[in-house]
Amino acid sequence: MLSRFLWGREYIRDEAQRQLLSDLDRSIQVLSAENANRAAVLQLTSTYHNLLRRWVEP
Repeated sequence: MLSRFLWGREYIRDEAQRQLLSDLDRSIQVLSAENANRAAVLQLTSTYHNLLRRWVEP
């Protein structure tokens, strides 16, 4: 968890964007643990990765 936090601060400078990704990630983990609808979890995971690609600064 700490490594993800440090990684996020280094590459995603905007605090609000980091918070959104963190919230989305946490929700995906909860849904996965609860065996939620697989297609819905995959869609949320795809959205998470698309936002990550959009917001990461080189």
